[in-house]
Amino acid sequence: MLSRATMRKMRSRRSRRGATMMEYVIIAVLVAAACVFAVAAFSRTIARGWGVSARGSSLNHTEAAEKQKCNQDATGEEGKQAADYHDLMHK
Repeated sequence: MLSRATMRKMRSRRSRRGATMMEYVIIAVLVAAACVFAVAAFSRTIARGWGVSARGSSLNHTEAAEKQKCNQDATGEEGKQAADYHDLMHK
């Protein structure tokens, strides 16, 4: 038969294991929430980029260039800054 001290140690270990597991669950939930936020925040921009890339790789360069210009105009001043940087880097 196990003594009371041994029983207390066993219960203590179980509660620590449960607490550690709960910490991992909280971390996993926070990481999942960050992933959902990132997808929601950047999905439109990434989709536009992939659309331009697909047009460019299909040898439809004119349409790709037009679509890229349209996307840059839609982003406003940031698009102008990106276009200036692109032109500066590709001279």
